[in-house]
Amino acid sequence: MEEIAVVSRPDPDAPIHPAVDLYDRLTLPAGFLLATRGLYATRRAALEAVVVRRPNRRLRLLDANHNLHLQQPQAVAEFMIGMLDGIPAGAA
Repeated sequence: MEEIAVVSRPDPDAPIHPAVDLYDRLTLPAGFLLATRGLYATRRAALEAVVVRRPNRRLRLLDANHNLHLQQPQAVAEFMIGMLDGIPAGAA
């Protein structure tokens, strides 16, 4: 059970993986969902910094824990569909 204790509370000062500089090299549209009660809820500012660097990035906060896709399936689906709707045909 030690493994569960280790991963259940990530160190807020630990490096973000993938590293933030990787996102600087990506130009494709990207969507990020952040669970407000999830393991990485304390990293909101770091994620917002990644999102604001490109106009084709979106962030949505969801009132959920780590399993946001199970707790907010409609919101997750709507977000994903909205992201896909914004990608021109043949852009992949």
